[in-house]
Amino acid sequence: MNVNNNYLVDLIDLELVCKLPYDNNALSVADWARSRNIDINGLGLVKFNVEIEAQRLRIKDQQMINLTSKYIWTYYITPSQKEKFKALAKKANDINNNIRQINAENLNRISRLTTQDTDIPFINGINFYDDNGGFESLFMPAGNGSSSF
Repeated sequence: MNVNNNYLVDLIDLELVCKLPYDNNALSVADWARSRNIDINGLGLVKFNVEIEAQRLRIKDQQMINLTSKYIWTYYITPSQKEKFKALAKKANDINNNIRQINAENLNRISRLTTQDTDIPFINGINFYDDNGGFESLFMPAGNGSSSF
């Protein structure tokens, strides 16, 4: 990539972009990824940081954000930093995979629930229609159909 065409590299704060997002908090990263319904990797976390810097600079050129992210990942992020970004992404993905598994198990349990038949009127609901079809049956619960209010 020609660096001269990448104006974003000169404008962003590289120190901020090279830091782990959310202060290396895997739960926060997992929440962010889950809200976008994505699995992430180390480069994706760098891209997240570049997007924050691009927003600060009011730059909306998505192609430039992508190119800058790849450039920084390749030329600025050290191998040890890459491992930290990858480890954070793996932790976040593991958290989200566990949540997905738990949700799937809960949905499976819910789908296996059966309705329970009972003779208790309170649980079965109240019949609001009087058997004799009188005027009171339109607005009074069954059993209260007396003519005296």
